[in-house]
Amino acid sequence: MLNKMFHDGIRGDMWVLLKNIYTNMTLQVKWGDQTTQHVNIQQGIRQGAKLSTLLYKRYNNTILNAITGSHLGTKIGTICVALPTCADDIPLLGEPQDIQAMLNIIEFHTKRDMVKINPEKSEVLCTYKGKNYQSKRYTLGEKQINRVDKLKHLGIRRNVKSKVNTDERLKTGRQTIYALLGSGLHARTGMCPLVLCKIWKTYVVPRYLYGLEVQICTKADIYTGWKNYRGKYLDNFFSLPERTASSALYILLGAEPVETILDRNMLSLFLTISRLDNAIEKKILQWELEIGKDFTESFINRIDKILNKYSLPNPKEILENPPSKYKWKNMLKKAINIYTGQISGKRNA
Repeated sequence: MLNKMFHDGIRGDMWVLLKNIYTNMTLQVKWGDQTTQHVNIQQGIRQGAKLSTLLYKRYNNTILNAITGSHLGTKIGTICVALPTCADDIPLLGEPQDIQAMLNIIEFHTKRDMVKINPEKSEVLCTYKGKNYQSKRYTLGEKQINRVDKLKHLGIRRNVKSKVNTDERLKTGRQTIYALLGSGLHARTGMCPLVLCKIWKTYVVPRYLYGLEVQICTKADIYTGWKNYRGKYLDNFFSLPERTASSALYILLGAEPVETILDRNMLSLFLTISRLDNAIEKKILQWELEIGKDFTESFINRIDKILNKYSLPNPKEILENPPSKYKWKNMLKKAINIYTGQISGKRNA
């Protein structure tokens, strides 16, 4: 790491300071009132230090640059998205022959840096459609990487069919509710129903919808089991029967339908990306705008439908001139209220 920092132009007193920080490092573990003896640390970066994330990214950047420069892996248009990295979590995306080539690049650089990667902690997920099943095996060094039918990346579980697992979502929501029962998430304690709904919206709904804004999912994926799930718990806040209409429940609690929450999450993500000038994510959205309606399931087309639904500016206008966070929050809130009022008026009519 210090060698790479030196070649990056960090020299003189700053380089000596970094060297002194990482020379003769020791570690102590505290458990209760007891503290262990000093343990010498021969490699790695300091845990929890402010510079640690930056230093690790610089150390890891050699591998990322090598794979990007090889032009291997998945591309969206001409934009390389072969390895969307988060900290030390590096997923490799591409065709079978590209994946093995990228693994060979990683093996070369880790050997040169005298670092070992444990293949048992890596997994391979091959997505396919229909009967196009890939039986290729992948190796890192001389060891074979375990192949799985599903894996979790950044809290989102992926499977070979690239479909949303509704049952697992509902299970996660139930586990969250059971964990909150001890803090009073039930009507028997006499807690105000509005407070119960606030706890529900703050802790339960985000866990159920986590990651859905970046996944291709249908209304059936979202609503399968959600209606009964919602009725079983939200109705209990007011001690109402499970056959209570959803619209009445939303009015009493001031809650939003799950579809509206998901729309809000997708638009929030879109606005965040639109403010990131020169970011790869924004370049991908601009590329999707250029290809127009060729891919109906693209993120930008789904955003376009949501913006039209609430009579908001089109994606191109927002990407070229993104509104401020405060302005967008008020604009979206007003648009959702108008849309909800129109839908309620049509139902009453």
